[in-house]
Amino acid sequence: MSDFISFIAGFRTFLGLMASKIQQLQSKACQASQFLSKHGTTYYKQLLEQNKQYIVEPPTVEKCNELSKQLLYTRLASIPGRCESFWKEVDSVKHMWRNRKELKVEDAGIAALFGLECFAWYCAGEIVSRLAPDYFTGITPGGNSTGPSTLLPGKSRDVLRWPVFLGAYN
Repeated sequence: MSDFISFIAGFRTFLGLMASKIQQLQSKACQASQFLSKHGTTYYKQLLEQNKQYIVEPPTVEKCNELSKQLLYTRLASIPGRCESFWKEVDSVKHMWRNRKELKVEDAGIAALFGLECFAWYCAGEIVSRLAPDYFTGITPGGNSTGPSTLLPGKSRDVLRWPVFLGAYN
């Protein structure tokens, strides 16, 4: 029992460390956005020059909309194949569960590591979801304004709240 308690205490320490690292990452992202606001046009031109083979001519809004629709419907067309792969994985897990008496230690270890990885991603998502709204609204816990709303004068914070995830980039 004491091993479990020490594991939980260590895991809490790990989560606290990850939260501080995410705050450091947030400050680095703010520094990067300031750097890009100064040197962005040079980088933009260089990036376009290096990747000109991927630019579709003519680069118009209509062409972008057409490519966007092609991507959407191609992704939709891939759903049946993905569903088939998912059900094959489910059948594989069912087969392993039925034959669990023949399960090797290596397989059990891999399954345990997979479960631990899923839990770690869940915890990381919880941490990010608690920190990210502060960034996207532009208000830090100290009351300073550092989010995207300070980078785009004249835009309200409501307009900039979660723009990428809501599909507002079109």
